[in-house]
Amino acid sequence: MSNAALKLTYLDELDPRQHDPVRVVQKIKEALERGDFTQKDIERFTSFSSSTISQVLNDKYEGEIQSKLNALVRFWKNWVAKHSIIQTNAAALIQNRMDLCLKRKLVGLFHGDNGRGKSTAAQAFCAAHPDETAYLVLDQTTHTIEALNTIAQALGIEGQMAGTSSFRKAAIIRALQRKPRLIVVDEADEIKPRLLSTLRTIYGDNDGRCGIVLIGTSQLERTLKQIRYMDTRISLRVSVPEMDDADGIKLINEYDHELERGEMKELVTWANVYSRTRGGIRALRNLMNLAQDIAQSKDEQEITLKHVEEAKGMM
Repeated sequence: MSNAALKLTYLDELDPRQHDPVRVVQKIKEALERGDFTQKDIERFTSFSSSTISQVLNDKYEGEIQSKLNALVRFWKNWVAKHSIIQTNAAALIQNRMDLCLKRKLVGLFHGDNGRGKSTAAQAFCAAHPDETAYLVLDQTTHTIEALNTIAQALGIEGQMAGTSSFRKAAIIRALQRKPRLIVVDEADEIKPRLLSTLRTIYGDNDGRCGIVLIGTSQLERTLKQIRYMDTRISLRVSVPEMDDADGIKLINEYDHELERGEMKELVTWANVYSRTRGGIRALRNLMNLAQDIAQSKDEQEITLKHVEEAKGMM
């Protein structure tokens, strides 16, 4: 697999649920061995000496280690965000609009079918701006208290999260008044009115205290239209388009292949159809990874249409 294609496998690392320090240390060691970056790169980012970094990576550091592990996690997230994401038109659109929400303290709605790169682009933006964003992922089991705790963790005020929801909200508001952030709520299709009300309180009734981005599918758009108090605060609505031929071909060309342009365009069409139920540009990336594995298993250096068709049958 080409070095560029190998880096695409890092995209899932942007998910904050993958940021266990022990796991990240192992990933960093593997990347160092491959030559993806050097200890000097880590030193410049973290301001820790190379000897300290080496001791932490080899589990030989005897001093206070948590701050060093946290710095390594930040380095890893930032490096992945800058070097792994394919900058599609959709990713550029999402990140540009998120930057507007951050700087102008806007409430933004980002919606589109699954697989259009919304989460990847948002996670990359947050990973590249760790001191300016608070990222949380919702599902049907997430409660308001859990969401508040996640925001507080990003703000560095976990110790103030005791007591009722009102006390917790007040602590978050104070922190945002001192330093505004962008609160990013991903996979928000199942967001509950109570959490929306909480976000409205945090944001403020007039001039916003922070930016807020809500990310989901058309279901989220329908939900918000039924909850007028939040819908009226949305000042930026972004409908994320499906992957176009140029973006898909850009991704495919990260791999060693002998596919013709017409064949690549057909793969982009396939991925967009596939995405309506399972996952778009992610589907194309997974297909190419699988085709690469099939080619390598046969001691063949380049991906052919035969490998791609075999990979399709396995998905």
